[in-house]
Amino acid sequence: MNLINICKLTIIIFIVIFSSQTKALTDVSASEVSVNKSCKNIDDTDIDNCFTTMAELFNWMTNVRTPEIDKASPLSIIIGAGNFSSFNCFNHSNISIRGSGRDVSFITGAPAILSSNCNDISFENLSIVGTGSVGINWRNGNSHWSNVNVTSTGYTWLDDSCQAAQPSQHYWFGSRISATPKFGFSIAYVSYCDESWFIGSELSTVVNKSTSRASALEVTAQGIVHAYGSVLRSISSTGVTLPVASTATSNYGLVSVYSYSGGQAHIHATAIDVISEENNDVAALVAGDGGSIHANQSSYNMKSGGKVSRIIKGVASTVKAPYLWEAEILNKSLQTVNGADMSVEMVCVNGVNCQPHLMIYSSSCNINGPWLDSTANECRQ
Repeated sequence: MNLINICKLTIIIFIVIFSSQTKALTDVSASEVSVNKSCKNIDDTDIDNCFTTMAELFNWMTNVRTPEIDKASPLSIIIGAGNFSSFNCFNHSNISIRGSGRDVSFITGAPAILSSNCNDISFENLSIVGTGSVGINWRNGNSHWSNVNVTSTGYTWLDDSCQAAQPSQHYWFGSRISATPKFGFSIAYVSYCDESWFIGSELSTVVNKSTSRASALEVTAQGIVHAYGSVLRSISSTGVTLPVASTATSNYGLVSVYSYSGGQAHIHATAIDVISEENNDVAALVAGDGGSIHANQSSYNMKSGGKVSRIIKGVASTVKAPYLWEAEILNKSLQTVNGADMSVEMVCVNGVNCQPHLMIYSSSCNINGPWLDSTANECRQ
């Protein structure tokens, strides 16, 4: 083989080896990128502006992307099918993360999402799975969530950095956030600092082993949470023993909503469930010392072999949640606060002349349950 042919063969081999080890270059100013398990099309051509790992994406966002990701130069990230490691964001704004479906695209890690000083970030059409004690740890910055599933052990959501002059705001639409126990707690959403809205969404905790604190929602300090047309569910399984539901911050047992030390919960047109398969004392709404709950026009499904409380209040707390029950509640065990729960019972004289009487919960009555017959102005007979 002559020298010319040897040179040609060497060049061909070099091109083949080099092309097999490189991917399409990513535009440093790309407005849309993707994360996929493979950055090859079906015909083996390269996918432009594509990364195969979240680490590659993070490095590009942090060290390569020009200009800076902000309102003037937003970024759209498309997440393909598969399971990808944690998504981290620091000091960016105006980023859209869109998956290929809640049963298709997964972001998994401990935490699965860590965001610090990132503003106007949106997530949609994907699932987020926390594998540690926190699923999403959010520190300052607004966010928007649509058609997202979030699951984790411990805290599924935690906002705990109260440094911003104005509370950050988070909007959730058609999404599900659920928690299971880790390190003695199982809480779907914990808000210390921010203001959150849930529209047509679900917050749930499912307790499958003994734990000290379990709730769908815990709000404290500067936290404010609004839920409209949503579902709050706290459920414990067979064989699980829990502390008595109370205002104790470290071991309040199984409750649906827990607010304390300045936290505010506003819950309207929402289903509130608290169900224990064992003889645990449970509660739907608990306002610990300094907590506030406003829950008009919501419904309740409460069940346990132990004591069931709709409302428990602590010192300097506020619960505004009047509720009108069906008449069957008058013959069941219910704990609440005076004046908050009512029912209408048909009262008859010798089986005739039946009239509706309004019964109001009053702990001072114990003749036939804790109910004051406000029509007759006497305890229920």
